[in-house]
Amino acid sequence: MNHSRFRSNTTIRWSFRSGDYLLWVAFKGLAAFRSRDADDQFGIADIWELKNGDFATITDRHDDLPDWFELHPFETSNSAARWMKRKLDAGYEPTEPVDGPNIWRVRAGDRIIWVGGSRSDIKSEEGILGIMEFMTDAAVIGEPFDFSSGLPTFGRFGEKRSPELLKLFRKGFHAACRLGLPNEISVDRWAIGS
Repeated sequence: MNHSRFRSNTTIRWSFRSGDYLLWVAFKGLAAFRSRDADDQFGIADIWELKNGDFATITDRHDDLPDWFELHPFETSNSAARWMKRKLDAGYEPTEPVDGPNIWRVRAGDRIIWVGGSRSDIKSEEGILGIMEFMTDAAVIGEPFDFSSGLPTFGRFGEKRSPELLKLFRKGFHAACRLGLPNEISVDRWAIGS
């Protein structure tokens, strides 16, 4: 199992196989510090069911976002805010923030758990391939879109929810909680830019 801390000015790409899942375990905020119960501190915000060829870009760098993803000015900080100011000065007129089934706006304090079977380059420990602990806000962008249903989708969670699969999700959730309370959290709006 690979446990990493996602820090500022970083871009990572994870490539998936059929049978892999990503769980977004979100920190519940400042009130969570008063509780000793993991269910009061963290919750599962979303799950992606993945297939061969799917991948996720995890980044806080505006330069590494996909071409189709346009940051809104309110979603920028630091160097990205300076870049956005130049863009606005040049005439850029923003619309609503980009959203979709393949976009997670994770916050500092959140964790993403990658579950699935072992492969030659990554060993699965009790079904867990990786844990990413976020020390800064980041975008998690899943690609490619699936257009087979007529609408663009990504990571749609299927109908199958076997007891084994639910047990795997619980293991992932509890692995995220065992890391303890986060050392860094977001208390303001979501924004990226190192």
